[in-house]
Amino acid sequence: MLSAGLVWTLLFLVEVKSDLAERGTENTLAIATLGEAARYLGPRAVEENKRLSILRDELEIQLKEIIPDCEVNGSGSPRVANTSNMSFKEIDGETLLINLDTRGFAVSSGAACSSGSQEPSPVLRAMGLTSEEASQSLRISLGWLTTDADVRDFIANLKDSVAKMRESRRQMMAEQMLTDEAESEVSL
Repeated sequence: MLSAGLVWTLLFLVEVKSDLAERGTENTLAIATLGEAARYLGPRAVEENKRLSILRDELEIQLKEIIPDCEVNGSGSPRVANTSNMSFKEIDGETLLINLDTRGFAVSSGAACSSGSQEPSPVLRAMGLTSEEASQSLRISLGWLTTDADVRDFIANLKDSVAKMRESRRQMMAEQMLTDEAESEVSL
C-alpha cells in the first residue's frame, strides 16, 4: 500500500501534495516522452548504445592523452554507454562545471541522484575516491544527437578550461607564498 500523496504510474513515481486538486495526475509529459523515445530508438537501441559506448571511450582516451592528471572513475567496470565520470586533479568540479556551462556545455559535478547537493557524490565515495577526488570530478553524458564534432569541440573547451584553471591556481598559490614570506619578514 502506498502512503497518501504518492501515485505510481507505469514507470514514474509522482509526488503530489494532498491539498492539490491534481492529486493522482499522471506525468503525461514524461510518459509521452518515454513512448516517443522508445518509438524512435527501439529498433536501433543496440547499435545506438554501441555508438555511444565507442564515442565515450574515445572521449576518455583523448582526454587522458591531452590533460595531465585526468582519471576515468569506474574505468574497467561495467558502465552505461553514454556516461563518463572523470576526475581532474587540482580542479574544483563545481567551478569547472560553471566554466563549461558558460561555453555552452551541460555537465554535472555531482551524483545524478543528488542534484543540487554540495556534498561529494556518495557513489564516487563508495567506489573508493576521497572526498577531495570526488569533488574534483565531472560527469559527462552523451546523447543520441551527440556527434564526433560535438565531442571534439567539448574536448578542446575542456582542455582549455582545465589549463586556465590550473594556471590561475598556480598564480594564486605563488602570490600567497610571496604574501606569507613578506608577512614573516615584517614580523621578524
